[in-house]
Amino acid sequence: MVVSYLFHAGKADKWRWIGDGSGSFTVQGAREVMADSLYGEDTGSLRSWDSWIPIRINCFTWRLLQHRVAVAVNLLARGMSSVSPNCLCCLSVEESVNHVFLDCSRAKEIWRAVSMWSGYDVTGFKSLSQLVQVAEEPINVMGRRILKASIFVSMWFIWKQRNARTFDHRRLSTDAIMEEIMLNLFGWIKSRSSNKEIAWLDWINSPLSAVTG
Repeated sequence: MVVSYLFHAGKADKWRWIGDGSGSFTVQGAREVMADSLYGEDTGSLRSWDSWIPIRINCFTWRLLQHRVAVAVNLLARGMSSVSPNCLCCLSVEESVNHVFLDCSRAKEIWRAVSMWSGYDVTGFKSLSQLVQVAEEPINVMGRRILKASIFVSMWFIWKQRNARTFDHRRLSTDAIMEEIMLNLFGWIKSRSSNKEIAWLDWINSPLSAVTG
């Protein structure tokens, strides 16, 4: 493209980003252009990224929203015939992404607990995209950030408890999982957000109130 460009003497030349119409290049703008190219209109949830939580959880969420995590249905589709097709918790239901994270009785228990703690209802969704998009509903920026981070971290620990059951034959209680969610998210937000005065007791009672003061 540069070789074929006709430069004009006496005129200042400059680079201009044409990907999103803003004229200024940003990483977010480039990511959105790539997402639009890859996924068309269904890109809203795939653009989600949260600087309050570790990169590994953001990357996991990205893969999860594309249904690219190693649940039984996906492993069988790749030719791993030795894998049991059913959820080890529900036994008679095949282990798909939606089942593990939305429809399994364990997932429902965790989402009910997250709803009670966060003050936002994150139960009853039919797809992961709908679940993530609910984070756009709170009326203030801080509410949206808290809810999105809570959903991302909850999905991460739902996956960890699934793996503990599958590989270590351990069943983690909902209370233990919620403690991990609250404790880890508390540490990450306190160290990465501008609010360094978050109190633990306030946090476990109302995360939004604890952060906004």
